[in-house]
Amino acid sequence: MFYTAIADVVSIDQRATVFFQMAATFLGSQMIAGPLGGAMLAWGPWPPLLFALAIMVICNLIILAFPETVHVHDRNKTQRDPDADEDGTPPGLAKLAQKAGAGLAEVRDFVFGNQSLAFLMLSVVFVILGRYVGEVLLQYATKRYHWSWSYASMVLTVRSAGSLATLLVLLPGASWLCVRRLGMSAVAKDLMLARWSGVVQIVGGLVIAAATNGWLFSVGLTWFALGSGMSSLIRSLLNALVEEHHVGTVNSLVGFLETSGLMVAGPLLAKSLSVGLALGGAWIGLPFVVAALLFTVATAILWTFRLPNGRAAWIEPAC
Repeated sequence: MFYTAIADVVSIDQRATVFFQMAATFLGSQMIAGPLGGAMLAWGPWPPLLFALAIMVICNLIILAFPETVHVHDRNKTQRDPDADEDGTPPGLAKLAQKAGAGLAEVRDFVFGNQSLAFLMLSVVFVILGRYVGEVLLQYATKRYHWSWSYASMVLTVRSAGSLATLLVLLPGASWLCVRRLGMSAVAKDLMLARWSGVVQIVGGLVIAAATNGWLFSVGLTWFALGSGMSSLIRSLLNALVEEHHVGTVNSLVGFLETSGLMVAGPLLAKSLSVGLALGGAWIGLPFVVAALLFTVATAILWTFRLPNGRAAWIEPAC
């Protein structure tokens, strides 16, 4: 829903940058939450749980004050619910079932009516599958390089720092360069950056898998982090290519695909790690080979995808 709200109020050429900032915010909060929760556990299990509950209450209070954004592109609202009874009273469960059916029908019609965009959305699944390999980085580093858990955790901050720098500095700078200096349209810029982010993550995964020492491992982590904006770029591209009344549908579908990808990613990468550990040697890097293959599929979808007719790839360069 946040992505939908942003798509409502942010122009196309700035949307990807705002999505980068959102991703950086999520990453920064995760970096803070782990050490903070661990420190609170020193006082027992209840302090972090109560603190998390308080944070959720505050967040919900903020959301209640959040203004509606749909009016930015949709000002024609009906004054009366067309699904209500003749006396104006909604029919309860019947209305709920009817709206659920209408929502499913809208999703079905959108998917079958926009097959090229549905094909593009599939890339999100493979991106999520590949990015989940970050969850096994700590165990991988301790097993392959015989580091302590604390030392491995410290080394992995290289990836987090690289991701933040990519999301807040490198990709916004590249976006500005593509649009303002090279004269690319916003959608062409998002597609190009997403494609090359995929290539970067393929190389990064293979470097990590082949790294025989900590130095190469750190190089691979840094390179892998340079592709951190791939998911945000695909989201921005999808939001730009659909009609405004379908933005909510697209973001809901992307959220569904991300959740589906996470359900598959955990068992898949955990199994590849266990197989790699059983085989030993260089095979320990098997999860990152699998991740590279998944990114290859996602990147192949992006390179195959073509912008629809009427979507200019280039605009006049800014003066």
